[in-house]
Amino acid sequence: MQSNIRFMCRDRWVNAAFHEHDEQVIVSLYRYEFRIEGDDMCALKTLRINDEQFHSFREHEQALTFTFMSVKENNRLVLTYELDGQQQQAAFFVHAEKALLPTTDYLQKLQQQFSKWQRNVEQYVEKNDAQAIELEAFYEDEQWQVTFEQLKAKLQHEADGIWYYVYRRDIIKHLQNILRKPKVKLISEEMLVNASELDVITPRTIEHFMKDTTTWARSALGRPVPQQLIKEVNEESIDIYENRFVYTFAYHLEREMRPILKELRTHLHTIQTKKVTNERQVMLNILREQAEYENLELNEYELFFDDVHRQLKTLYRLVRQTIQQFRELKKMNGFVQTNQVLLYNKDYNTLYRLYNKFMRARLQRQQKESDFIDYTRYYTDEVFFTIVRQLQRMQFVHDGPLHVPLSDDVTTYPFADVASFTLTHETEPIALTLHREHYTITLAILHEEQMQKTIVFVPSIVSFHRRIDDRHIDALYEYPRTIQPQEELKRKKKKEVVQQETRDVLIVYPAETADDYEQHIRYEQLHRVVTLGTNFITPEHFEQFGDMKYGVFPYTMGNATHPFFSRFMRMQLVKLGVRSHCFICGAKGRQMDNGDYVCTNEQCDSEWGQRDCQCGAPLHKMQKRSDKEDALLTEEQEREYEQQRDAVWLFHKESITAQFGLSNICENARLGTSFFTICPNCGDCKQQSKIGRICKRCDAVERCQA
Repeated sequence: MQSNIRFMCRDRWVNAAFHEHDEQVIVSLYRYEFRIEGDDMCALKTLRINDEQFHSFREHEQALTFTFMSVKENNRLVLTYELDGQQQQAAFFVHAEKALLPTTDYLQKLQQQFSKWQRNVEQYVEKNDAQAIELEAFYEDEQWQVTFEQLKAKLQHEADGIWYYVYRRDIIKHLQNILRKPKVKLISEEMLVNASELDVITPRTIEHFMKDTTTWARSALGRPVPQQLIKEVNEESIDIYENRFVYTFAYHLEREMRPILKELRTHLHTIQTKKVTNERQVMLNILREQAEYENLELNEYELFFDDVHRQLKTLYRLVRQTIQQFRELKKMNGFVQTNQVLLYNKDYNTLYRLYNKFMRARLQRQQKESDFIDYTRYYTDEVFFTIVRQLQRMQFVHDGPLHVPLSDDVTTYPFADVASFTLTHETEPIALTLHREHYTITLAILHEEQMQKTIVFVPSIVSFHRRIDDRHIDALYEYPRTIQPQEELKRKKKKEVVQQETRDVLIVYPAETADDYEQHIRYEQLHRVVTLGTNFITPEHFEQFGDMKYGVFPYTMGNATHPFFSRFMRMQLVKLGVRSHCFICGAKGRQMDNGDYVCTNEQCDSEWGQRDCQCGAPLHKMQKRSDKEDALLTEEQEREYEQQRDAVWLFHKESITAQFGLSNICENARLGTSFFTICPNCGDCKQQSKIGRICKRCDAVERCQA
């Protein structure tokens, strides 16, 4: 009986208790944990979500707590259980709003990453019988050059996974032949027609005429005359076994190709972004030699990836055409048995051999690995380990090798629920404590045992779709309210000026390029998503959150976003008073007479320091040492800026000037070599007294108007 089963949920962002799920629409699916419980009278068997296996219950396992990600708005959960010796089912529904749902491609990428971790950890435990694993033992620290070179090698060798690129010409040739002239079968149908419409008399026509006297008419001589006769009509049908195989082949190939095409587009965007950044560094004489050398490498990769992308797009369009032409057929599941056509027809046989060689084993493995996919946990660990590696690159060290604690059952999930590391800087009195628990990552920074700052990262697998509105973005802002200390709330209510930031909360989400956002999302909404932490769009946001800065941090599993974190950390250290290292390149700084610092790297030559706003809050000055005058745009450049859609504008400003992340930077297009600061306390922008600039952020709140 269904009354023996309870389906509950809780909002983990507000530390709520589990309660019965009432099937109301959930605004943000990623915030919720779900729980299924059965009593002692029933035995839980399996849980399926949207017709896919999610979890198989072990013997005596009577409860399951889980999170799940879905690209669908309406999700059906079916629990199979045994009661009184009979197998029964209970169905539950979870409705989520489309606006923030993740993409299929990124979920697949996370699953592949998890499978890699799982295999590495299981092999390590089998050899060492350990309770923890060294970080470097399962996670390679890759630079963008290594990532590009590995993908290039995969595209050139069939055994490395991207086999369809190696065999692209064969697949295109034989798919085109099949689409032009697919195998068909004749289906014979019978219908009653008038005698005048009959063109061929068959034995079946005579047989029916003799048996069915209702179709007779009488002549004047009393003889039977045929009034209606049976006509046999032969029609061609493509619904045959080998065409169902072709549809299955195309279906799975399309799913394999989609993430690779997206990865290629991401790499091409990364290359273009890096080239633009390098060109600006060359223009400003910042790390010039390094930028010029990088651009030579980037040009080579760009030519190769662009050629691969064009060829795979041709194959992808043909695969989509195949799916469209055979869309009325049923997809085959399980083992594909051979027949005469698959064996001896050259077109069908080529696809059949490729399927057996490359696809069958992978599909079987994917079905096995699809049990209980905790995407939020995978993504949290991916972000956690990336932060650790970036801190190590910045000369933060541990007193020995870093060991990640393993879970009690590595076959279910490799890592323990809680992990903590403490790292210290090699040359500065800075200690960092990185703690991961319950889908959040806390980074505590301690400088000279006096200045302390806490940063909470909340990894959330969300995408921003065309239905997003202010209500959805407000939902993202609910998390910091739950952890905001009471003393901060009191200061906020008293409207006291806060000199030192103590806590930041950042939603970490998978986005990297302007193409990850819908084109029509309003600028005000985009800016609250791509906010860089301290650029609140209105002063009311500061009133709401006090001195807690809250924003988002784009992160994908590629290497393109890794520099964001390094620059973000340098910015946080500057705010804590550690101004001895350059915020751009990380080199040592030399203090000048006025208290400012200048980078000792001659190729960088940046300058930084601190000023005070009229409200008393600190402002951080950052600029290139030479040429401090504002650079004026030409009329053509001005029109180009004005015509850019908002997402392109924001990401352009990010890639050019604000890659160090979460600093309150004005978006003025005419600032030239300066990184001008907006006061994080009162929102004051020193540029508002100047005429003839383009600043979409200021325009959005009707300030800094020309």
